[in-house]
Amino acid sequence: TVYNMLKNSQIPGLKMLFFNGQRYIGKKDLLEDSEIVREKDFSIFLEFEGKYFIIFIEAKCCDKQNKDHRKKATSQLRDHCKVLKTAHSIQEKEVSKILLHTAWPRLKREYTCDHCSQQHAVYQRVPEGCPRNNQAQPEYEAAGWHLFKENLESQQKFNKWLKHYCLSKGKAMEQASWRRILKIHTQYACGALYEELSKKFLLLGM
Repeated sequence: TVYNMLKNSQIPGLKMLFFNGQRYIGKKDLLEDSEIVREKDFSIFLEFEGKYFIIFIEAKCCDKQNKDHRKKATSQLRDHCKVLKTAHSIQEKEVSKILLHTAWPRLKREYTCDHCSQQHAVYQRVPEGCPRNNQAQPEYEAAGWHLFKENLESQQKFNKWLKHYCLSKGKAMEQASWRRILKIHTQYACGALYEELSKKFLLLGM
């Protein structure tokens, strides 16, 4: 679903290149003993009205709220940014401009509260007036971080989300940093196979 929405986006003036299900090896911390295999669900490179943006999206298939999956997705997204800083020496001021989002294609944006029977926003603090408002609540991500089922119901709704949260409110990157991170992802996409018999590396896709 997310793939098709990205593929079919036709916002006037928007240029897009994205990678899906890309695996790579990298350290998020210099103190780690070894590099581990990681996977990015979506890495999206955008050019719009002379500005450059990068979006990382982690997709989860849950149809109900799940704090463990929410935390895991957030952690995975932030780890990808840490690898860019640690393994590729991308400056923090540029890495911090990468837009991080979690997609929930099967999860609706609102739920009925068991305590007050009112509709509440998923992964947001409960509103005043609800008995749960006095209870300790998690530190949720900012509005727009999560992409819900309703945002993916039509291309028009997805384009509206993309333009509002990413292209209008998003932090544009320096072109040089954008190109450098794009080059890193292009290198990730170049696969190789080691042939035991001939003792040679073969580039996949050739």
